Amino acid sequence: MLFRSGCVWVGVAAVIQQTKLSERLSDNVNIYTAEELAIYKALSDIISANLQNNSYIIFTDTMSTLSSLMNNNNDNVNVNKILNLTINPTIK
Repeated sequence: MLFRSGCVWVGVAAVIQQTKLSERLSDNVNIYTAEELAIYKALSDIISANLQNNSYIIFTDTMSTLSSLMNNNNDNVNVNKILNLTINPTIK
């Protein structure tokens, strides 16, 4: 989950079972990068939690990040980190 308070700061948050995780991002992070990081951190937290259930849902409203994830020729570092986690969940 990405949340934003006005134009002052950007952060990411996730809820895994009853655990709430959140992190404030750097002041110079744009919304597109924050959306990528939110998905990456959600995947990382799911992997770190080592839960028995292998089915998870990540809700997002960022079509630009989803489009980048579908693009096989993407040079974006954050998108490639997300894709690597989906291929090999032991890589962080």
